[in-house]
Amino acid sequence: MTMAPIMTPATGVYLEAAKPFKGLLGSVYMSNDILFDGKIYKLVGIFPAFLGKSLKKFLVVNEHGEVVKDKDLSWKCLRVYEFFVVVHSSEGLLTHLSEPDMDYLKGLAPHIDGLFEAVREKVNDQIQAESEKFKVFFSHMVETDLIMHEYAKKLLPQYKNYIDGQPFDYSNNFSVFHNKYIQFFELNCQRSIWLLEYALPRTVVNTTFTRSKYLKVLNEQQRETAKYLVDFLRGCRQATLNLAYTVPSFKNFEHTIHYLKEISGDFSIVNTDKSFKKWAV
Repeated sequence: MTMAPIMTPATGVYLEAAKPFKGLLGSVYMSNDILFDGKIYKLVGIFPAFLGKSLKKFLVVNEHGEVVKDKDLSWKCLRVYEFFVVVHSSEGLLTHLSEPDMDYLKGLAPHIDGLFEAVREKVNDQIQAESEKFKVFFSHMVETDLIMHEYAKKLLPQYKNYIDGQPFDYSNNFSVFHNKYIQFFELNCQRSIWLLEYALPRTVVNTTFTRSKYLKVLNEQQRETAKYLVDFLRGCRQATLNLAYTVPSFKNFEHTIHYLKEISGDFSIVNTDKSFKKWAV
């Protein structure tokens, strides 16, 4: 597992506090300041020196170098860490979806019906049926991508501020950021589910608008629309393939859909509960 990007090599009282727990080969990192009721704390993580960046032990230390023995406070600090492990894995998606041209689907949407109407006389009933299903899928994706685009534009700058060292005010600005990201994450899970549920319509439409016998009946504007549509479908295919690498023990579409439905929500609570056994106190 990748280390959360909010961690930097520990120094001063934070390094000293960790020494009794780190062993001979441990490396020690500290988080940004985490504020609770105006008081400053840091999560201090102990990691294997040579075997990667998986958290081995953790403790919470106040600004005076005192190890915190409050279980609830330590759990909340660990939750910040575990939350940013996952947000870090979404950095590429946040960057991609925050780009100004990510609203291109909105411009493509008005031309979709005309594109399918142009080839209606050339395709059989099965292709027409799958095309109608694809329209439903496409409308879902347009609406969801536009919402995620707006979230990403707000989340990415704040995320960069945090990885540059901005303190976490647990009850205020961090709470707002956390809630917005959870909504973004849930939308992405739903989008991934649609990719799997509408795999056949996507394949049929891609085949239709890459065959010359269908393309030749389109006018110039429609061929341009078809080109953008195929580019969109190529991206959908790649996103579907990527799920095989991001879903643990990937088996099939049904297994993946079940997994995506399970993790949609406040995943940081589950991850924190699992990692809390590493509390050094």
